[in-house]
Amino acid sequence: MQKLTFDSVRKEISEQLSPEYGAESVSLARNLLCDYYDISFTQLILNANQSIGVSDYESLCSYVERLKRYEPLQYIIGHTQFCGLRFEVNSSVLIPRPETQQIVDLVSERLIGTESVLDIGTGSGCIPIAIKKRKPNARVSAVDVSKEALAVAKRNSIQNGVEVNFVKCDILREMPQGEYEIVVSNPPYVCDEERSDMQKNVLDYEPSLALFVPNNNPLLFYREIARKCMSGLLKPNGYLFFEINERFGMETEEMLRGMDYKRVEVVKDYCNKDRFVVAMR
Repeated sequence: MQKLTFDSVRKEISEQLSPEYGAESVSLARNLLCDYYDISFTQLILNANQSIGVSDYESLCSYVERLKRYEPLQYIIGHTQFCGLRFEVNSSVLIPRPETQQIVDLVSERLIGTESVLDIGTGSGCIPIAIKKRKPNARVSAVDVSKEALAVAKRNSIQNGVEVNFVKCDILREMPQGEYEIVVSNPPYVCDEERSDMQKNVLDYEPSLALFVPNNNPLLFYREIARKCMSGLLKPNGYLFFEINERFGMETEEMLRGMDYKRVEVVKDYCNKDRFVVAMR
């Protein structure tokens, strides 16, 4: 058996994953090693000949088998990065997407720093925790229907050293307590008919509850959140921020204008897709 080193094991993992992932197997092997050892890519390259113990090698092999079944690397490792912060993730919560970081930017730009903020459908807590980290004086709360997700979010707030008030709430059936100057939400927005276009690592492992809406009611969550905001959840002249399905930017804008929201704007993400809607009550 050849000597086990960062370089040899990285190449072996890449070869094993190639049938399932193709060219992506190279970056996947690299990321697996970097995450497993909590090192940077530069450190991995500089220490290419560093030996790997047999027990570590066996653990990595078990992870590779899970990757072959398309389980997301973030769930296997148990964490991911978002806005420069580390977040625990498991199958109870969605893996934060890179584009969602932009909604944190949009909210943070609007905040002076002392406002009250509510995140609806918080999942891992990535949005409110990142906002609180940037604006420590803001009063930040978050709700979710899943108690398992809230448990993850609470652990993430502790790990990142911020205080966020997490509360269980079904936004389709309940009115969250309080009145806020900022409401932000990245709710379920993928239509059932889009399942066939999605990757196995999402369909088979990420929580459907946090992803899908009926084909005949794609704005289900947006409409209900907007109604509740108009009913007192959002203060007059407060701002509502949505992350949206790129297919429904115009429809979301028209819905909000029809509910008498002001300054309604569809904002594109860094890939030039309609991704966010901002509106003032």
